[in-house]
Amino acid sequence: MKFVNRWNNQILNEKKLLSFETIRKQFIQTRQRVFREFGELWSDNEGLLHPFALQIDDLSAHDAKHIAKDIK
Repeated sequence: MKFVNRWNNQILNEKKLLSFETIRKQFIQTRQRVFREFGELWSDNEGLLHPFALQIDDLSAHDAKHIAKDIK
């Protein structure tokens, strides 16, 4: 998790001057791209085509933690 925490800190620092709405839009666009690319790693006949696809669950859990912090 050290890498993830360092990555988060770097991104937060880079985006600290942006508005919440801009960051929200960027977040949604990024996740839409991730899910499109994830779709390319899936085959209805064979299932997951690449081991990396298993990390999508880690990404969604990571996102959920961020979202939970901002939902009151």
